[in-house]
Formats: sequence, structure tokens, C-alpha cells
Amino acid sequence: MNQDKRQKYLYWIAGMLGIYLISAGISWAIFSIVAGGQTDASPEGLEAARARAAELPKTEECPVNGLLYSTAEREIWESRRPLLVMVENNADARPLEGLSRADVVYESTVEGGITRNMAVFYCDAASDDIRIAPVRSARVNFVKWAGGYGDRPLYTHTGGANNSCTKVEECPNHPFKEPGKIDPRVDAISMLNDLGWNRGQSGNTFNIFFNTSFPLGMRDPNRLPGVQNLAHEHQVVVNSDIAYAEAVRRGFGFVASDGVAWDSTFRSWKFVDDSPSPGPEARVISFGFWQGTPLYDVTWEYDEVNNQYLRSNGGKEAVDLSNDNVRVTAKNVVVIFVDQEVFVDEELHNYDEVYGRGEAIVFQNGNVIEGTWEKEGFEDRLLFFDKNGEEVPIVRGKVWIEALPTGSDVVYN
Repeated sequence: MNQDKRQKYLYWIAGMLGIYLISAGISWAIFSIVAGGQTDASPEGLEAARARAAELPKTEECPVNGLLYSTAEREIWESRRPLLVMVENNADARPLEGLSRADVVYESTVEGGITRNMAVFYCDAASDDIRIAPVRSARVNFVKWAGGYGDRPLYTHTGGANNSCTKVEECPNHPFKEPGKIDPRVDAISMLNDLGWNRGQSGNTFNIFFNTSFPLGMRDPNRLPGVQNLAHEHQVVVNSDIAYAEAVRRGFGFVASDGVAWDSTFRSWKFVDDSPSPGPEARVISFGFWQGTPLYDVTWEYDEVNNQYLRSNGGKEAVDLSNDNVRVTAKNVVVIFVDQEVFVDEELHNYDEVYGRGEAIVFQNGNVIEGTWEKEGFEDRLLFFDKNGEEVPIVRGKVWIEALPTGSDVVYN
């Protein structure tokens, strides 16, 4: 090969190598942006990161509830977006699974005064794969609260209030033997469609068995030890790691495939460190959601040693079946009062007004703060203010929000 040809050949090699390196750099940059800096979300990668977390100091603030975690855990959650799971609370489904690991829980009534939960998983799910059950259907008030968790959170449910029963012959088990006629205000599936969240297997909703497949959603008929013939609606289980893997497949990491970060519309609460009261005002908090439904009455007992509240439901201690039956606790218990219309349609749905402003009571550090809640619109986060109009900061740790009908009694002493 003569000198000219050799030189041209070397230039060609150098050019191709340059193109390769540029392409690789761009791919790496895109991956890092989409994944939020986390480059190995495989089970082995998560296991290694979680092992490192156990050895590191807790210095990193969770944007959802202010609790402190390690840098290794932060790297995991910064590859993800909040996972919001509808978890039922029917007495026959207890004990529930996963709620002791949720960063925030919202509880409100559905039909007949039975309560349901929306559990928010983000930071604590970085440290473990969390089993969550039983998953149940969507309701409009929960979807509206979900709107405060940034751009397209991973909203997880099994069906929802809707008008899909359009022909009598298709609805042989319909209680009124006629097409479904629900109040448009409570049509959760239509709301998810209108938001653009419910887009089959490319959307940010995981509608179990409708737009997901095994193993993201599965039934476990034996999830309650000693209970035979467990009803199908009490069997549905999801695992957080599997849900997050599916989210990445759909293009919903910390930054979505369209380049929008989930926290672009997210507003954190203000956070403060523990400051337990030397003379607690509220050692026991108790209330019911509806009269005549004692199985859904709630009691929170103040644990002065650990500055937290211990939950009981229907007169029994609330425990987490998938977390060694540990007691369910919260650092902050927030009661909000919402205007509620009951039996707004033939399906006996309720309508809760969760936009605007209402009265609220915040229990934290053994103290009681009376004030108001505010949520102006869909993307706004639910906020809490004292009587002087100052935002109430959240004590770092788990938050449980109880939405009671306006006029409900809350007793504490």
C-alpha cells in the first residue's frame, strides 16, 4: 500500500472511530438523561446498589415526604417516577400488603362507606422490592390527588368507575339489570382517557389485566394465610420492582421518552426534623368515615418513644402482611374534610369535592394543628396551612391523609 493510500485509509479509520465515539456518547447521554443517572436497573444492579445503601449515611432528602436516605437509594429513585397504587381496605381483604412501606397514603370512602387507599411509592421503594396488595379500582378523587405527583405518575389500578356497561344483554349481573348510568363527575376511566394517561401499553397507567400482563399483575388466592375461597377482588398483587421495569419499557423513567422529567410540575412540601412535644396534646386520635360502618373506623395511637402514630382499623391493629406483620405507622396524620355527595347515581357512587379549600387537622410530634387544606387544580399538590395562613411543614417521614366528609367528628385526647 503506497503512502497516499495508507494515509487515506488511516483518515477513514479515524473518521469512523470518531463517528462511533460520538454516537456512543450521545447514546450514553440519552440513556443517562432518561434513566436519571441510574445505569443498571437489572435485579443484580438493584441488589448491588441496595447493598451499598446499607453502609452509607442517610443524607439525601426524599422529595415526596422528606425522609432521609443514602446516596445509593437516591440514585435508584432518580431513575424512576412515583408509583401510585390503589389498595382496597375491605375488611375481608385484611391484613393489607405494602402500606407500611408507602411514602404517603390517601384514604377515602368509596361505595357504602367502605374506605380505599392510594399508596404512593417512590423513595422507600428504592431500598426494597415491595409487594403491594390487594389492588383495586380507580376513583376520580384519587386520580385528582394523583395529579399532584408530577408529570404522568405510574397510576396502578384494576379497572375503575365507568359507564362501560352500555347494553343490557352484556350486563347480566348488573344490579339494576339495565345499562350503567353513572354520574359523569365520577367516571374515573373517562378521566384517565381524557388525561391521556390510559393509552394501552404505552400509557403511564397500569390497569391490571387490561393493559398489563403477567408478572406485573397477578392473582394470589392464598395471600391471606388460613383463608379459603378468597374472593377474586381481594387477590390482586403487584411488586414495585416489576412495575418500575415495565415503566422503563414504556418510556417512563425519571425523564420520559419525550424528554419531560416527572418532577417538572411537582411541588414538594416543606419539611422539618422531629421535634416531639414534652406534653402531647393528642395521644389517641379516633374517627369514623360514615355512621354504621364500624369496620372502617380508625384509631391512631401516639408512640412517644419513636414519635410516630400507630394505626388501628375496625378495632384491630393494622399490620402489613408482606412486611412481617409490622404495625402500620405514620409520622404525620392529616385529616382533611371534604364536601361529599352520596349515591349520586344508580351505581351508588359518591362524589367528593377535592379541589378548592376546606378544614384540616394536622397531627404531628404529638401536637395538633388546626387549619385548612388547599388544592386549586389537577396538577397542584394538596397543601396544608395553619390558622395564620402559614404552610404547615411535614415532619420527615410517612404521611397518612384521611379524607373525611365535612362535619365528621374527630376525637383526640
